[in-house]
Amino acid sequence: MTICDSEKEMLEHLGYEWWMFQSTWSALSTLPHEADFVRNALLESLVIHARGMIEFYYFDRANTPRPDDWTVDKLRHGLSRQSMPADVRTWKMEADKRIAHMTVHRGKPLAEWNVELIARHLKAKLKNVKQTFGNDFPADWSGDDPRASSLLKQAVSSDTSRAATLGPTKPASPHKSLDF
Repeated sequence: MTICDSEKEMLEHLGYEWWMFQSTWSALSTLPHEADFVRNALLESLVIHARGMIEFYYFDRANTPRPDDWTVDKLRHGLSRQSMPADVRTWKMEADKRIAHMTVHRGKPLAEWNVELIARHLKAKLKNVKQTFGNDFPADWSGDDPRASSLLKQAVSSDTSRAATLGPTKPASPHKSLDF
C-alpha cells in the first residue's frame, strides 16, 4: 500500500504537533521555574499541542469531533480512536482548566500535571501509527526533526548584552507598555 495525499497531509500536521510538544518540553526543562512570559508561552504551547494529539488519538464523551477534525481513525484503515484512559482524561481536564479556560485552577504548577505520563501515552500511540504505516511511513517525517530553536540558542548564548535584555524574570528593557 502506498501513502496517499490526505495521509501525507495528516502526517505532516501530526508531525508538527509531536515536534512542538517535544521541543517545548525540552525548552521548558532548561529554563528556570520563575514566572516569565516566555516560559508561560512555552507552557501554553506544550499544553495546546498535547491536547490536540490527545483529541486526535482518543475519544471521550465530552470530545465529539466535528466532520472536519482530523482523528487517527481517518488517517489509515486499521487505526482507531481508543477510549481515553482515566489518567489522560484527568490530565486533559486539568489542562483545559489551566490553559483553555479561565478558572481558579490556573495557578497550579506544571509539576502536578505529569507531562511524562502524557508523553508516554502519546509516544505509544505514535509508535502504533508508525507500525501501521510500516515502510510507507515517511523517512523525513517532521515529528522526528531534531532541530532545536535557533531563537532559544540566541537567548541563552554567551552574548551578555543579549542575555541582559532577555533576563529570565523581567521584561526586556526598555519596557514599553501597550496602549489600547
